[in-house]
Amino acid sequence: MADWMSGRRSGQLAMAKTWVTVIDGGGKRTAWGIPDPEIQKLVELTDEAETMLEQATAVDRNSVTTAWCGKAFGELTAHMRDMKNRRFFVPPLAEPDLISLGLNPHDNIKTTIADPAGQAAAEVTYPGPHLLLTSPLFLK
Repeated sequence: MADWMSGRRSGQLAMAKTWVTVIDGGGKRTAWGIPDPEIQKLVELTDEAETMLEQATAVDRNSVTTAWCGKAFGELTAHMRDMKNRRFFVPPLAEPDLISLGLNPHDNIKTTIADPAGQAAAEVTYPGPHLLLTSPLFLK
């Protein structure tokens, strides 16, 4: 399944930092109607995830720091998914806004699929238990 969020923690952290920069630093919080507590939570979770990633990739890491890193990124990605679903695909966000957040705009182009050109037919026989034999008859 293709996902809009990177599977790598470094990619997730980079996207979170981009969101903080665009929303908080770019003055979009009031234009997009995102409440301050939601943005503050994103900032805090991004900072915590960055700290935990540094500890989890350090030379003296251990299973505890790795677990804390996983927890921090779990909370960060959950908050990002919630923000995307609740805030980013509703007006007043436009296509350039979505692109600035690193998201793909909705695809409104309908793909037409042609009818199948041919249909296969076969003669099926059951010679015994757990046996199935087929012989092709023709293609239309």
